Amino acid sequence: MKTTCTACLAAEKTARTAWIEEHIHETASGRWVVASHDARTHNWTASMTPRTQRLTGCSQVSARSLNGIARDGSVQTYTTRAGAVRAAADGIANATMGALCAAHRRELIDQLRAERDREDAEFDARVAASGY
Repeated sequence: MKTTCTACLAAEKTARTAWIEEHIHETASGRWVVASHDARTHNWTASMTPRTQRLTGCSQVSARSLNGIARDGSVQTYTTRAGAVRAAADGIANATMGALCAAHRRELIDQLRAERDREDAEFDARVAASGY
């Protein structure tokens, strides 16, 4: 649902900013990586470069520290934060896809419930018509 509602645009911007803050990190060497931190296991995880993925058959690398991720040659590092953000465009798009303001979120929920109720009524009518 694409909208020009300013509240929805603000919600999308908030979701985008939160995703960037959570996944784009500067290392001790001043380079930037796209990685996520799992607080439960205290590990950092990042996607491998496409070449390394083809060679190893793996898609992710984990390390105990952000610098460990950055030192691993199988993870792409970037000289600027903007470069890392551009590289993470797919993740950002997925994170902001469902960002709606409260009013539009309620409207969408109501539409989905009405559709579900209509489908339930059609099913009940078919069952009643079949004689069961």
